[in-house]
Amino acid sequence: MGTTKADSTNKPAGEEELAAVLPAEGPAWYRQGHLLRLNSIILALVMFSSANGYDGSLMNGLQALDQWNNFLNYPTGVRLGWLNAIYWLGCGVGYPTAAWLANRFGRKPGVYAGYLFLGLGCALQTAAPNQTSFLLARLFVGVASALFGNSVPLLINEIAYPSHRGILNSLFMSGWYVGGTVSGWVIFASRDYPSSWSWRLPSLLQALLPLVAFPGFLLAPESPRWLISVGRPEEARTILTRYHAGGDTKSPLVNYEMLTITSAIEAEQEAQSSASYLEMLKTPGNRRRLFISITLGSLGPCRKRLLTIDFRRRLPPIRDANVP
Repeated sequence: MGTTKADSTNKPAGEEELAAVLPAEGPAWYRQGHLLRLNSIILALVMFSSANGYDGSLMNGLQALDQWNNFLNYPTGVRLGWLNAIYWLGCGVGYPTAAWLANRFGRKPGVYAGYLFLGLGCALQTAAPNQTSFLLARLFVGVASALFGNSVPLLINEIAYPSHRGILNSLFMSGWYVGGTVSGWVIFASRDYPSSWSWRLPSLLQALLPLVAFPGFLLAPESPRWLISVGRPEEARTILTRYHAGGDTKSPLVNYEMLTITSAIEAEQEAQSSASYLEMLKTPGNRRRLFISITLGSLGPCRKRLLTIDFRRRLPPIRDANVP
């Protein structure tokens, strides 16, 4: 993840152009203040995916707690399925709104909205007096997860240093496992509480890891790409100069990034002006792509792995399942 100029042999034209404007030599990124600051901010943003991981383990763990089962009158069948599914309904409701927020108001406002729904969901779930309140809380947490899952990866991708972008993007979902691990240990620690706090405390701590990420999020700049798209190129240049060039206003890298971002946005706007959503249905190839896109997202939560995550507490022990 250094900033050494890469060998351009056998590379696509875009990579050759980028390699030509990257600093030829220099210290490792962690020895450069501007890159250390930027990557530290991005590592904090990675923690937002922990909300989904925490929830994935939370609902399974709660099913093992007598206090939670007693509170919800020992749910089974459709009721238990609905308690798990309403979170995903919240995600489904939140994603279209998240995309609109990110494009209309910027990447960071979408995350602030996610914090609002997360706060509502955590507070309501922690203080829930009945099943209806618990269900509504799960819906709010699902919306928060959608807002985080849409806006944060965009922000990471659009503020990352060019030669670090691929690695940092791939780190985002690793936060899922951090959240799942924390959730498991929290439930394990609270399992013997004699009161309803055995499940209310893990519910409250759904906000823990996103709150850990909050200082880094506050320090994060707005997306330069979004700023250019709404006619604020000077602000975008200031951000790129500070975080990618260490304040060098004559940096070839910043000039290159400004040019490529502007060109890409102009091409997208031109394509949008001459196309419509009906294009997705006009040819067999487009219909096939649409089918793949829809089913890939909608059937993902139905995979066996997710079913066992949400309901593994209800699965019979191996000794009772006739497994050799």
